[in-house]
Amino acid sequence: RNAVDIGKLRFDDPAGIAPTIQWGVEAKLPYVDGVSKLPSEETMGDISSAPYLAELVSYQHPDHDTDQWPPEEKP
Repeated sequence: RNAVDIGKLRFDDPAGIAPTIQWGVEAKLPYVDGVSKLPSEETMGDISSAPYLAELVSYQHPDHDTDQWPPEEKP
């Protein structure tokens, strides 16, 4: 069988690419199927969380080359 594995969230606009299969389900975390049933809130729906959001630090590698990685040590 010929196939191409594409990581959907790696695209700049993943909304335009609908998944057609769940692959690797043996490693799926048990709570994943229930996530859509959880209460939801927009990021800025609780404005009192804004100071917390401003302090978040991402350690995800950017989509471009860097001179040094990681840029700093984690606290």
